[in-house]
Amino acid sequence: MKNKLILPALILLSAFLFSFSFPNLVFSEGLWPLAWICFLPLFFASERISLKNSFWWGLFYGILCYGVLVFWLINYSPAIFIIAVLFCSILTALLFVCLKITVLAFPNNGWFVQCLLIVSFEFLKTLGFFGFSYGVTGYTQYKKLGLIGVSRLTGVHGVSAFLILFSGILYAFVKAVFAKREQSKSNVLQKHRNVWLFPVTVSSFYIICLFSVLLYGKYGKNIPEAEKYVQVLSVQHNENSRENGVDVYAREITVLTQLTNEGLSLYPETEMVVWPETAVTPSIMYQYYNGKDSRRISIVKSLLKYFESKSCMFVTGNFYARAKPGTNVTDDYNSALVFVPGENVIPPVPYEYYKQRLVPLSEEFPFEKHFLNIKKYLEGMGANYWKKGDKNVIFTHNSGLKFSTPICFEDTFPDICRSMYLDGSRCFINLTNDSWGKSEACQNQHLAMAVFRSVENHVPSVRSATSGQTCYISPEGKVEKCLEPFTASYLLCNVPVFREKLDCSFFTKHGNIFAWAAFAITCILLILSCIKCIIKKWQK
Repeated sequence: MKNKLILPALILLSAFLFSFSFPNLVFSEGLWPLAWICFLPLFFASERISLKNSFWWGLFYGILCYGVLVFWLINYSPAIFIIAVLFCSILTALLFVCLKITVLAFPNNGWFVQCLLIVSFEFLKTLGFFGFSYGVTGYTQYKKLGLIGVSRLTGVHGVSAFLILFSGILYAFVKAVFAKREQSKSNVLQKHRNVWLFPVTVSSFYIICLFSVLLYGKYGKNIPEAEKYVQVLSVQHNENSRENGVDVYAREITVLTQLTNEGLSLYPETEMVVWPETAVTPSIMYQYYNGKDSRRISIVKSLLKYFESKSCMFVTGNFYARAKPGTNVTDDYNSALVFVPGENVIPPVPYEYYKQRLVPLSEEFPFEKHFLNIKKYLEGMGANYWKKGDKNVIFTHNSGLKFSTPICFEDTFPDICRSMYLDGSRCFINLTNDSWGKSEACQNQHLAMAVFRSVENHVPSVRSATSGQTCYISPEGKVEKCLEPFTASYLLCNVPVFREKLDCSFFTKHGNIFAWAAFAITCILLILSCIKCIIKKWQK
């Protein structure tokens, strides 16, 4: 009976360590040390699982891990929560099958291949239409500046590799200890040497690499002295984004303008004001030029007069509806609009950016013809479907600061921010709304990913979020200022404008070359594993 309980106990322990290493329901900032050992029980479990049952154990493990990790999705939509958890769990189940094949093919040192498998799995999970960046182990270390500096070379998956390999090395040493005890006295010396040779070699190399990474993280930042600083006021109005109606929209803008006025009176040198994603719900452009609802038109015109009365640039999220000529149909975008008083406010001709990476099923639904009823159900739960933007837009402040505006979870994808940098952006101003999650842990998970975008590209980030986390992130990845979550307030950020050209990091130049290399090596080793297993079966 005890032997039967060992396997589920190992699965439960690994899932618990993994989930709680991230910001979670109990510990809103996460227990980052757990990430260093969370896969240790999993390596032992992979020994005990049969190949026949590996898929189902993997499915069980994935449901445990991601069910706890993204619990906050239930507050948005139970259906979206189930779909996200099942998607990640099915991928995890396939991972378990590969882990078991590796154990069968390499019974002694397969743990090293398993480490590469897990790194590759976390990378592949972030790709494609259903790409999901939550649950990448490296993000748990977002406060460890010395370690995450390596992401300037490898991206976040390099940090994940250090964590996963640490669990693998621990497993190899524990296994070697047990192997030593089982050896007879007549052959202990020879076998002892063989058992320990590979883990000692790998751990020695690991220590050298980790020490080098920590030195690079501390001394490898080549960030020049700032020529000047731009004062940016980031506003967090803490409104319930699930409420709708003209009265709600008017109230939200009243709160935003009141907070902005307080901030501007306290910081009169402010040069830019940032409001969160869809902070202004009525479409400014549509209501001004094509609107028929007098109350919405009044809200928009009053807002534009407010912008025009100030001397600073305004960046705001807005539901952008573009009327199609000759029809009553509009193309709807989740957008960031930039207004410069005296230049493009009245009549409104804002500088525009349209969100390019839309949230699957929540903002984009490509299967409408086949699953129309599901789409209607999700719309009833609050989903908004947008047209996708098709290009980066780099805005320029009169100080010389060039910035881009990744909207909401766009900053969870390294390639999006990397492409913005390559197009000229030297500051990421992220407009976010995570208020629907009603969870500080949800907002901290998002913040952790935003930290890596600054580190990877050597640029600062300003975040304006509806309910949190509104903050300033330095080019080194330090969260220097952050508002209390679920409060209405504002934050002054001093954003540097560098006199010298910033050196482009290796990651910015070459992208996820580390993760692709790990995946390529994994594929080769996995193919060899399958061939070896087939040969063993034939021999039997």
